[in-house]
Amino acid sequence: MKFEEILHNYQIRSYSEHGIAFHRITPSFYEESSADVIIEEHSILIVTAGQLNIELAGKPYCLTGNSLVDTGDEMIPLRILQQSADIQASLLILSKQFRRELLARRPTFPISYLMRIKLHPILTVDTERLPSLRRCLDNIVSSMDECSHRFQKDILLCKTHVFLMELADIRLQPHLAELPGNKHAERLFLEFINLLSRHVRQEHGVGFYASELCVTTQYLGRIVRQFTGKTVYHWICEALVREIAQLLSDTDASLQEIADQLHFSDQAVMSKMFKRLQGIPPSVYRDQIARRRTELPAPHSVC
Repeated sequence: MKFEEILHNYQIRSYSEHGIAFHRITPSFYEESSADVIIEEHSILIVTAGQLNIELAGKPYCLTGNSLVDTGDEMIPLRILQQSADIQASLLILSKQFRRELLARRPTFPISYLMRIKLHPILTVDTERLPSLRRCLDNIVSSMDECSHRFQKDILLCKTHVFLMELADIRLQPHLAELPGNKHAERLFLEFINLLSRHVRQEHGVGFYASELCVTTQYLGRIVRQFTGKTVYHWICEALVREIAQLLSDTDASLQEIADQLHFSDQAVMSKMFKRLQGIPPSVYRDQIARRRTELPAPHSVC
């Protein structure tokens, strides 16, 4: 679900037009918002008390105090399901545009940090680290209210990057469990993900990615399955379905035009793949998106 739709369905009031939002999850959260909302933006969820049931990439999880979820990007859909009567949690959402500007202007994080997010989006935070995370979030929220500030956007980018650096430091502490496999395997997997994001519209074959990485298809398959439990082809299909969904949502292109853009042999092959992973045909998906948008009022800014 897109950024503006998330604001409406979760009744979020603390946000900036630049594409960043914050919401405190309290016991009344689930009753006040739509239950059928999947967040497909970069989301960071911190549970400080109580219990929160979520669904992450289609799998259910039960979070308790000091739990942190970082989806990293839109590749890990997040759905909030239910919470206990004593829930206290914070949710920060970064739109795709805000995240692109954030990463473009700031130094990149080490590969080990990116790998940990992709493979282990959920972790437990030491109690002594929570105050610094809360201060960072409070600083971000305070800047959302300063709409008249000439440099509000830059301030928000800076404060958000400080928050992400706090998270990175927590994840990179030496006492945390190391990722499975060796450093070469970690780097190979991340390079595969990066190749996939750049080339999936044109290249659908496992052989292309193995060749680009200078390994055999069997070795690439073994590494990807080791880290994710999925095959290389499954990752390719998931990436293609995300591309299809984006084009269905953001353009008026016909199904045949989308199939041509994504280099499918024909529309039927594309539709079959989409239905297999999404559960509905692409035409139905587009109709649902259009219906939601007609029902959606314009978001109300805090400013």
